[in-house]
Amino acid sequence: MKKLLISGCSNAAGFDISDKGDSHRNRGKSFGNLLAHKFNREPINAALGGATNNSITRIVIDYCENNSTEDLAVLIAYTDIDRLDVPWTTEIDHTHANTSSNYYKNIYSAFNHINVNWEGLGEERALLPPYHDFINHNPSYMEINGATQTILLQNYLENRSIPYVMCNTMHMYNKFDLDVPPAVALYRDWINTQYYLNPFDNSRCFYWYYRDQGYDSRGDYWHHGEEPHALYADQLESFIIERGISTF
Repeated sequence: MKKLLISGCSNAAGFDISDKGDSHRNRGKSFGNLLAHKFNREPINAALGGATNNSITRIVIDYCENNSTEDLAVLIAYTDIDRLDVPWTTEIDHTHANTSSNYYKNIYSAFNHINVNWEGLGEERALLPPYHDFINHNPSYMEINGATQTILLQNYLENRSIPYVMCNTMHMYNKFDLDVPPAVALYRDWINTQYYLNPFDNSRCFYWYYRDQGYDSRGDYWHHGEEPHALYADQLESFIIERGISTF
């Protein structure tokens, strides 16, 4: 059967849709899984709660290098730009909150997903402040890092003739709607927007768009319920048809 690989953060994994946190039922109602069914594809939902844009890229390439890509399409749902992916000295258990992920490898535990709003657990708490400071003081670097991941992944998938669609679930580029520095613009200009839904419009990213439409967030973090996921799946379907991505 044709497959759709879905890579993203907790929003793409459907956290809190029906049950708190992660569950098989949540992923089944996520916009990525709903999109897969629209195109008669089996969803492989590899999104991870707390994922970074680097880890989102890593999962896609790792899957494609170790599995058949015949009849495969990919949905990449980028997360907030303010997250760092760092090789860590101890293993980080990403599985405890991602019990229903359809694709996970132990090597992923070698990386810590550092969110500027996450203080960490146990010994980790003392190690995170310098990383938080770096994120806060280097917004242009964070945007260039995000753009680099996008360029790497688009080129990889296009070179292998694997159809894909990209979108943003959280704020990505020009997070505070200020002038774009020339150094960042250089990288942004290399992004193929043909297959990227609203790449530079923060008001149209999944979470904030539906939050602004009056949908309440669910759970302890920024997640949505069933209706926004269904609406976003419809939006992605329309984008794919509009752009003529016939191989999807």
